[in-house]
Amino acid sequence: ARGSSALSSASSDAQLGRRQALFGAASLPTASLIASSPANAGGSCDVDKKTFEDGLKSKIGTIMSDCVLKDPPGGTWKDRCIRAFGKPEGGKACMTRCVMSYTQISKPCADCWGGLAQCTYDNCAMNCLTPDSKECTSCTASFCDKNFESCSGIKL
Repeated sequence: ARGSSALSSASSDAQLGRRQALFGAASLPTASLIASSPANAGGSCDVDKKTFEDGLKSKIGTIMSDCVLKDPPGGTWKDRCIRAFGKPEGGKACMTRCVMSYTQISKPCADCWGGLAQCTYDNCAMNCLTPDSKECTSCTASFCDKNFESCSGIKL
């Protein structure tokens, strides 16, 4: 019985670590977006430029965190994106749907945000336990930012 208790505790610790990593991954854009703006080059978010200029860029990090940790609009705890990461491209698809439901931005633009979240989870989750840390921003700069910027037309 003692061994199963130790296994249960180790499993709980591992789950907590993954949740913290995912929360960090979802929170990543918050700091970098405050200074960003849609690029002049074409991108999937060009059609949504006015929405970003009207204040969405300062809220997207919170929205992405909410998609991971809270029930999405019209959904339940079963629809939280934290449950989708770990499945191939599951996090991306969930984050895309959730960001669209919160913001009403176009699907191509929301796909870029979903891709950023999935990339961060896949490549930088352990570095992003503290989203604004140098380790996190350096990791996402190395692995994720260029694809996001190319997809969206938004400079991080």
